[in-house]
Amino acid sequence: MKSFILKFFLFFFVVLFLVFSFRLFVPVSFIGNFYEDTFGKTKTIIDVSSGESFYSIAQVLEQKKLIRQALDLKLLVLITGRPSLKKGEYELSHSMSLWAIYQVLKKGKEREFQVSFPEGFNHYEMAELLKSYNYKQTDEFRSLVWDKAFIKNLIELSTHNDEEKPIHEELLKVFREQGLNSLEGYLFPDSYVIKKYLPARKLIKAMFNNFIKNYKKLSQIPLDLSLHEIVTLASIVEKETGLASERPLIASVFFNRLKINQKLQTDPTILYSLYLVRGFDMEKNIRKKDILFPSSYNTYVIKGLPPGPIANPGKESLKAVFEPSSSDFFYFVSRNDGSHYFSKTYEEHKKAVYQYQIQKR
Repeated sequence: MKSFILKFFLFFFVVLFLVFSFRLFVPVSFIGNFYEDTFGKTKTIIDVSSGESFYSIAQVLEQKKLIRQALDLKLLVLITGRPSLKKGEYELSHSMSLWAIYQVLKKGKEREFQVSFPEGFNHYEMAELLKSYNYKQTDEFRSLVWDKAFIKNLIELSTHNDEEKPIHEELLKVFREQGLNSLEGYLFPDSYVIKKYLPARKLIKAMFNNFIKNYKKLSQIPLDLSLHEIVTLASIVEKETGLASERPLIASVFFNRLKINQKLQTDPTILYSLYLVRGFDMEKNIRKKDILFPSSYNTYVIKGLPPGPIANPGKESLKAVFEPSSSDFFYFVSRNDGSHYFSKTYEEHKKAVYQYQIQKR
């Protein structure tokens, strides 16, 4: 009798083990090929909120038909010691087993996506692009760009080697003596892999370190301008350039003007001046009354460079400032095809404006 009972319980536990193993390791899509995405082609996005537990998310997974029953996941969590669940966005599929789903959630393998920032985007435009990807830290991103305590810590604490150390020291000097108002210009435009809830400070740090890495490749070329002035001028060149090959020539125009203390009179600085006061949601057209808008960033009002960059220049615009063309040009006007007509005198420039702008209206 005892032998029979022992065999019965042994048989029961073997069956129980096999059933649980089946439910643990066999995806819900396996039986009958019921779901269209048997091979994992269709992804289901699960958003885990802060403070949410495995027990509550188990119900969601059952409703989405990613697991057979919420009880299966609850038992697994109980057996494995009730691990915590990390806030984030997770990409799952019906072709994944309960065990595979559990591992993704337990290890916090959040869904990643790549964001590519175009060269010349200012931080307002970068935040709008991030928002279009449903990134949840855009407000923090905008705020930290202007946070002086964060900027100071970022410059002081960012990892740098001996080659990069002078760049950090110069930025600290700018911060202490002039006041580095924002990180505009130092958020290097590139492709970044991010997550929905990635802290903005981590993203900004990656962009800043990327700037340092790219800048040091060019900084060996001697120039009379400071680092901050170089980045500021490069940001204007970036915003003014429609045709990439014209960058060095446009840079030469601004250098020629700076040499004789002539105002740069560049339209993108008007827009940036207005953004700072009216916000980025404003109408993007420049009206006649805006040309003399009183701002230290408006190069129709001030002489020389504005106090900081108006956008985040890419490598080629930085290079154009380090290696400008040699020219006698002081003016340029858009041909409305991405290129510009360059002039040496104001009289020649007026004729070009009439030809390419006024006459074509």
